[in-house]
Amino acid sequence: MKTFNYEITDTISTITSKETGKTITSTELNTISWNGSSEKYDLRNWSTDKETGERTPYKGITLDAEQLQALYTALKGIFE
Repeated sequence: MKTFNYEITDTISTITSKETGKTITSTELNTISWNGSSEKYDLRNWSTDKETGERTPYKGITLDAEQLQALYTALKGIFE
């Protein structure tokens, strides 16, 4: 299994959060750097161990600023 290094530089929003047993599962929008690369926007599910605080990333999407703007425009068209 490949190891990913990441640094969450800003938590923009926690969209959902649910406690189950020893973990907290959340969906978050963050700015993040994967494996030392430049910061990007990241929307994904995370599992956090309540005892150790260790976080595990699950499937999600990583977008640069231009892609996030395009997504915003598309969603704005749906909800207006």
